Amino acid sequence: MHEEKRHGGGESGGKSGKGGKSDFWLTIIGIGKLIKVAVLISVGIGAILAVNDGPPHVIERIADVLGVEHSSPHLQRLIGDVAGVPAKKLEEIGLGSFIYAALFATEGVGLLLKKRWGEYLTIVITISFLPLEIYEIVHHASAAKVVTLVLNAIVAVYLIVRVRRERHEEGGGGKTAPSRDRRRSSGPARLGIASH
Repeated sequence: MHEEKRHGGGESGGKSGKGGKSDFWLTIIGIGKLIKVAVLISVGIGAILAVNDGPPHVIERIADVLGVEHSSPHLQRLIGDVAGVPAKKLEEIGLGSFIYAALFATEGVGLLLKKRWGEYLTIVITISFLPLEIYEIVHHASAAKVVTLVLNAIVAVYLIVRVRRERHEEGGGGKTAPSRDRRRSSGPARLGIASH
């Protein structure tokens, strides 16, 4: 009895160790999603503020907070890029950022809570973005976009494999028992033939 308990405990410990490793990657992906949420909310707030103050002023204020010199060529290029953006476009960017932030927040929370729906939602959303990311790379290639595409593809493949493995493990136990019962009942007794 004690021997069985010890053996059973070791077995479940092994499983949880295995699950712990895959849970680690779920947690990492979930945290990544929440980091995206923080960035998107910042972009959304910046875009909404820029509707009234104008993008250059907002960028200069953010640069002051971050301690970036106004004479920085990167900052000047960014200000030049956003200077002519119309207010309507800024509103769309702000709204779009908040919508994406809500999606990523839902994914991140679902993954951190180890919910199956979180995995499915992340798979669907991640795969749906891949064609857009490929289109962007084809028309405006950059190293950051390629890295983003590769990381998103890895996340999608990892989650698909994980979900399929879990479904197989859950369904595997249910399938073996009935097939054993069928084999057992397919003998002479099932046909009503008395065995000697």
